[in-house]
Amino acid sequence: MGIADDVDAAGTFVREADGQALDGALVGFIGRFVAPAFSVATALIEDVDGVRTERFAAVVHTGREQDGVVRADDAAVAVVAVETLDLTSLRDGYAALARAKCLRKTPYRPANDAPTGRSRSSSRSGRSSRWRRWRWKWSA
Repeated sequence: MGIADDVDAAGTFVREADGQALDGALVGFIGRFVAPAFSVATALIEDVDGVRTERFAAVVHTGREQDGVVRADDAAVAVVAVETLDLTSLRDGYAALARAKCLRKTPYRPANDAPTGRSRSSSRSGRSSRWRRWRWKWSA
């Protein structure tokens, strides 16, 4: 069976799912193609401050799901599923995704990123002044 046949068979399963089984069908469909690098679950997303979203039909993530909650640091994709796509469900789904996008993640700092004593603003201004000199040379 080729990849196209595999996607078609999985898509048929999702299309035939009713309201209660739709979330599980989506999780199975997505998980079939992203595993083992990612996990998929019907879950809430929680950020570092403890703020939570509503439950999503599917959340693709790299971490562990605990009690139906995925950490925002581990979440990659959130899916909202609706049986009928109309203006109200589209607006509600987009708002839910926008709230998830606003969650705070743990700030990233590489292990070898030791403080240098120089502020980032001075570093940025140094680069921007070089850019101006370079641009000036070529525009003259």
